Amino acid sequence: MKIIEKRLRRLEQRLVPPSDTKADEFARVLRERRRLRLEASGQPSEEPPRGEEPAGPVRRLSFAVALRLERQRARAQSRTARSSPAGTATDNNE
Repeated sequence: MKIIEKRLRRLEQRLVPPSDTKADEFARVLRERRRLRLEASGQPSEEPPRGEEPAGPVRRLSFAVALRLERQRARAQSRTARSSPAGTATDNNE
């Protein structure tokens, strides 16, 4: 059981980015200052949509989701290794 828990913990650490609330707050302050500066100079202050930004607190993945994502990643990696010419496949094991 300890081996399974250890493997799941490693998968979670690899798949779930750590939440850094100070960095999020810093980024929000910078975006707000930029918006105010642009408005003061008469330029449009519309921001392009940002990708992969959580709407709220980052939710941790369940074990099942973490395993499913890891299996999909491994399957995709093995497909690309098989489809590449012999001798050019790279090993990305950690």
